[in-house]
Parts: sequence; structure tokens; C-alpha cells
Amino acid sequence: MSIFDLHTQVLADYRDFVRSFFTIADERARQFIEHALVEEAKLWPDFLLQVSPAYVRPATVDDLAAQRVLALTIAELMKKEKLTKDALAKCMRTSRAALDRLLDPTKPSVTLVTLGKAACALGRTLRVELS
Repeated sequence: MSIFDLHTQVLADYRDFVRSFFTIADERARQFIEHALVEEAKLWPDFLLQVSPAYVRPATVDDLAAQRVLALTIAELMKKEKLTKDALAKCMRTSRAALDRLLDPTKPSVTLVTLGKAACALGRTLRVELS
């Protein structure tokens, strides 16, 4: 049973429960109430479907590959410039933890600001290209 089937069944059960409490002798009034209960669903609002704000889209293979290339490139430049992580973090005016995230190929959510700071601290320029 899908969630939508369950929703339909719960509403039908509730409608039957509500009907059990009243008997309507007047035909027009009964039709009006039936219309309100069945077609207009007056006793309950439409169902609400939400996505949790805590949901984070998982990284794609392309995201991880791009981050791996960035992390390796920055690590190579650090070696070439003989910079430690602490020294680079200080030049970037950021925390060591932020630099560790930048150098972690499994963390694809790196900001352009962080990349720009790293490029500047390494004496490079950051170029973003849309093609």
C-alpha cells in the first residue's frame, strides 16, 4: 500500500466515523452534507508533503571528482610553496578545520570564497568558467 492509498483509506474511515454520528432526514440537506464530506473534503485539509530542511543532496560522482582534483591541486601547490596547513589557514584568514574541509576530497561543498582565499594565499588566481 502506498502512502497515497493509506491517505485515501484514512480519510474514508474518518468520513464513515463522522457519518455515524448523525442521521439526516431531509434529502437536500443529506446531499449537501455528502457533497461536503466526499467531494469537497471539508473535514480535513489537503495532505502536506514536505522535504526535511535537514536533507542534504548527496554528492554526485562528478562533484566528488571535481573536489578531488581541487584538493590534490591545492595540496601540490602547498608542497611547491612549502606551506603547512596551519600557515595556509593563517594566510587565508580561516580556521584549520575549514582548510581541512577544503583538502578533503569527500567534502564536495566548497565555496567559491574559500577557493578564492586559497588561490590568493598560494599566489594564484581563481578562474571560474561557464561553458
